[in-house]
Amino acid sequence: MNPRGLLASAVINIGLAFVILALFSILKKQPSNAPIYYARRLSQDPDNVTFHRSFTLSRFLPSISWISRASRVSEDQILQTSGLDALLVIRLLKFGINFFMACSLIGLVVLLPVNYSSRGGPPSSHKTMDSFTIANIGKGSNWLWVHFACLWIITFYGLYLLYKEVPVAFVTFKSRWGAALAAQSQQHSHPLQWITERAPEPRDVYWRNLTISYKILPLYRIGVFIAASLLTIFFAIPVTAVQGIAKFEKLKKWFPPVRAMELIPGLSSVLVGYLPSVILNGFIYVVPFAMLGIAKFGGSVSRSQVEIKTCNMVFYFLVGNVFFISLISGSLLEEIGESFTHPQNFPSRLASAVSAQADFLLTYILADGLSGFSLEALQAGMLLLDFIKSHTCGRGEGNPYLYSLPYFRVIPVVSLSILIGSIYAVVSPLLLPVLVGYFFLGYAVYVNQIQDVYETVYETCGQYWPHIHHYIFVGFILMQITMIGLFGLKSKPSAAIATIPLLLITIMFNEYCKMRFLPTFLHNSIQNAVENDELDEKSGQLEVNYKNASNAYFQPSLQPLNFTEFDSTLTQPLVSSL
Repeated sequence: MNPRGLLASAVINIGLAFVILALFSILKKQPSNAPIYYARRLSQDPDNVTFHRSFTLSRFLPSISWISRASRVSEDQILQTSGLDALLVIRLLKFGINFFMACSLIGLVVLLPVNYSSRGGPPSSHKTMDSFTIANIGKGSNWLWVHFACLWIITFYGLYLLYKEVPVAFVTFKSRWGAALAAQSQQHSHPLQWITERAPEPRDVYWRNLTISYKILPLYRIGVFIAASLLTIFFAIPVTAVQGIAKFEKLKKWFPPVRAMELIPGLSSVLVGYLPSVILNGFIYVVPFAMLGIAKFGGSVSRSQVEIKTCNMVFYFLVGNVFFISLISGSLLEEIGESFTHPQNFPSRLASAVSAQADFLLTYILADGLSGFSLEALQAGMLLLDFIKSHTCGRGEGNPYLYSLPYFRVIPVVSLSILIGSIYAVVSPLLLPVLVGYFFLGYAVYVNQIQDVYETVYETCGQYWPHIHHYIFVGFILMQITMIGLFGLKSKPSAAIATIPLLLITIMFNEYCKMRFLPTFLHNSIQNAVENDELDEKSGQLEVNYKNASNAYFQPSLQPLNFTEFDSTLTQPLVSSL
């Protein structure tokens, strides 16, 4: 991609983001839009949402007050009002901010001047964006040791942040000794006769799957795996087509009428720089919801398990299609066949493809971050639905549009951006400031959405964190494998060999985290359960808690109706008594 295409993508995405966020800040001030932009607050305390109902000029002027308010919200407030799961999304975005700010400092101060001043790459790179990447470093150059040192620094800083983030998920579960013991032991000599596991909270139970026999549960899971794999494989077709648009020179050979676009100034730059990333993001938007529908047939007994499985499927779908297929789409079948027949050449082939696709993935980050986060704040779908309901069947006075935070969509997409940024941290430093802006905007938007829009449907006490940790770890591993391949392509085998210990250290760190922290997420501590039982017994709450727990797990259809919640006119007799 030429610099004009990249500039066109940046200008269009930044311009659209400003327009959408300005429109959002205006619409948020209108009282009629409160059920959309203050759904959570209206459901909790309608009197807490106040508006200036007089027609003043300030109501129709854009403002950034929502951003400043988001910056003042503390993590304790989010934890108390929305729970630990919502806080994990914010911590994931803050991880991106902290990690890529440090990477940007290293990349812009150290790597960018080294790349640009080297002039050791091919002559064609001096007139393209490759002059700012590692592609501009000549083969065998000693400047590659600078990239080697930066790789070690970036990796250790990332591992430090991961270790620092782990205590976010330390939770003292208010469980009991008997429940903790039963969940961790075999109850019958036949292991499939009586299965026990920790029960999800009552709001989290997915009642439809409770009737599935444990003996046939593997068949459901195999079916889900096959369906998700087929969706991932067949999605390679539109991704490859999008890559064809991004490569305008090849597109002119395949489809000669496209040459007519060169007659209109700037149109080819928009076609190459902006259109492919928008089309790709449009396809990707529907994938999490399709995967969620597939995951519901997997036999999970709670909503959180369904969404966690969806997170995993969506993440690997994005890694497979947005990252790998985008890299090798130029000769898809040949590259895949070569990777299987000669796996030892995978690092070098990956490194070569990564260097060639930096511009396209930069436009993807721009489109996903600027346009994606802006549209998330605007809630365009809810605005359209509200408009249709208001002019047809009526929406009902003051009924908020309450929905839960889509963890299955937010976590994989943000994790993919961390993966892309990690891989390109040393390869293409120009991507790093864009990622810092991406995570700052995402942080402001999702703090606003968590505080005002989304309700807390369930609470897993941080069960998403092991999966987030794994996604980031995959990014670090791919970064190091890519750099091993790049050092090999640049005829610097000593640097490639010296990177292998870093790869082993990263793997050992991940295994240590699994041994040290993962059991906390899988089982309740019996010691803590006994201590909580003793405290409740002293305070007289043990029997009360038992009754509350036994009454909480009623199927919704079997619970008695509360007629006090209905309007009085609906419960009045048809014939009044004399």
